[in-house]
Amino acid sequence: MIHVLLADDHSLFRKGLRNMLEVEEDIRVVGEARDGLEVQALARELAPDVALLDINMPSVDGLDAARELRRAHPRMGIIMLTMFAEEEFVRRAVAAGANGYLLKDTPFSGVVGAIRAAARGESPLGPGL
Repeated sequence: MIHVLLADDHSLFRKGLRNMLEVEEDIRVVGEARDGLEVQALARELAPDVALLDINMPSVDGLDAARELRRAHPRMGIIMLTMFAEEEFVRRAVAAGANGYLLKDTPFSGVVGAIRAAARGESPLGPGL
């Protein structure tokens, strides 16, 4: 079972993604965070295999959260799931410790595949990135 932690400041997006992921037999969403501070606290408490982070969140953004998650949990898969397609954001995310980067318009099957890949220690990138 792959334990996943979701972090996005849009509740509707988090709930929708959670509902979609719950149909996968090998994936379990163990928590949801509204910002980078909350995702760090939940990661300490829940020890997920993979964290999906938005970049643009209040308090602590996804890039800073990824940097702290990588430091505190070196084996955790970290995937940025965001609207930002610019190369600079991809570079900054990888430098912060993310091992995956997907756009929010990625087909659901691509998100599931990326979660599974990150759990195996691979570095999934969305098409064209």
